[in-house]
Amino acid sequence: MALGVLAGAASAFAAIDTTLLEQPWPRASQRTFEIDKYAVQWRQALPREQGIYAGVRFTAPLGLQATWDLAQDYRGMGQQTPGVDAVRFMDESPTRQLIELDVRVLWRKLTLRFAVEREAPQRLRFALLESPLGAYYGISTFTPTDTGTVVDLAIYLKPARRVPARLLLAVERLAILGGTRAFLKACEQQHNEEPIKRPRADVPFVEGLRSRRFRSTSARRTR
Repeated sequence: MALGVLAGAASAFAAIDTTLLEQPWPRASQRTFEIDKYAVQWRQALPREQGIYAGVRFTAPLGLQATWDLAQDYRGMGQQTPGVDAVRFMDESPTRQLIELDVRVLWRKLTLRFAVEREAPQRLRFALLESPLGAYYGISTFTPTDTGTVVDLAIYLKPARRVPARLLLAVERLAILGGTRAFLKACEQQHNEEPIKRPRADVPFVEGLRSRRFRSTSARRTR
């Protein structure tokens, strides 16, 4: 990736196109997980040779603006998100950001750079920039309801090298559901006006995840 060229010039990157994610997914399936007391709808698609589609949909127990603000709060990401060691803002405007992440992927340490487009407080698009890992981009939408805010996250991933698709999807599911659990916990604590307690950074993510119950309550396939 070439952040050295892009740093300080948020307007330099092209608009993020998430049309593919906003259309019906090919050969999609979905199921509902119960995370703590929240129903989280997981959906996925593995079209042959076309990359991986994955996403979650859930209702956060906060109003629209509060949910949006919490989604924009990157403080403590290294503790909430497995493998993330550091977050740096390289450029920022009301509608665009350039973010640099130091991450650990298995035995490798990488620096990843993301472009983010914001349409506050209802839509956020993001994309990995010029990565040798392959294509990765997504969209999050926030819709107010009588009981809170519906959060819908969808991502598309196509690795640059051949990787077993189901293994990659399983890793992505662990990461997304783990992030969803942490986000809902933060929402609940804010709703109850309690201090947000960050997860311990010294607990390995996979080990911590095994102790949590992501209980599947239903599953169905869509065509």
